[in-house]
Amino acid sequence: MNSQEVKNAIEKLEYDGIYIPEYIDLDYISENEDIQSIEDLIDEIAQYIQGAELIYFSTAMKFLAEEDASLTNSLELANDMGYSLENLNSETLATILLQNKLWTELHDIL
Repeated sequence: MNSQEVKNAIEKLEYDGIYIPEYIDLDYISENEDIQSIEDLIDEIAQYIQGAELIYFSTAMKFLAEEDASLTNSLELANDMGYSLENLNSETLATILLQNKLWTELHDIL
């Protein structure tokens, strides 16, 4: 895979993505990481997705209100991951939902 194909993939993520361009610094990844293939790019973005989190109550609540007002999806994802209600708060639910949306978008686009 040549560098032009990697650049094209990054551009596709920037233009077709909703969550990835907002929450992952693709410019930083393309400038500072040794990416030789699409697989390298996916691996690098995967690391950023695993580290993505929504902190602060107001930020988490705003994201949840906009993306999952009923909390159905985020609670289902949390349950699938083994969380119990005692271990959940708005930041955890928002982070779980954000990471899921990032993974889904990455796989849909690339």
